[in-house]
This record gives sequence, structure tokens and C-alpha cells, in this order.
Amino acid sequence: SYTWAIIANQYCTCWGFFVLLQWMPSFYRQQFGVDLKDLGMVSIVPYCVQFSVGLMVGFVADWLVFKCKVPLVYIRKGSQVVAML
Repeated sequence: SYTWAIIANQYCTCWGFFVLLQWMPSFYRQQFGVDLKDLGMVSIVPYCVQFSVGLMVGFVADWLVFKCKVPLVYIRKGSQVVAML
């Protein structure tokens, strides 16, 4: 059912998000040699990119709905598939 799909999606999303939060400081330290005291500004970059891409996808989705007459369900499913990949 749709409820179980939503529950599974939320679980996987939250799990991945918290793994990312725990792993990111050590990744930046090992890969780029960033000191933990300087990590604040560096660690915000993925979230700024996420915000920018989310905003851009919203504008593209609106354009597809209103100008190209693409059904909303296709846009929602397509953007979800792309985001999960």
C-alpha cells in the first residue's frame, strides 16, 4: 500500500541523512585535510547545493506543467526517481 511505501521512504531518507551527518566531518578531514574548527563553512556546501537544485527543480516542474502540459504525476514520479538515483 502507499502508506508502507511512504514509511519505507521516510526511514531510508532519515537513515541516509543521519549517516551523512555523522560521516561528513571525518570525510572532510581525511580527504581534504580540513581542520574540525574550520569545518563549519565547508560542511554547509552540500546543503546549499541541495537548496539550489531543489529550487531549480521547482521552477522546471512548474514550467513543464504550465507550458508543456505534462501531467503532474509524471513530474513528481520522475523527479523522485532522479533524486533517489
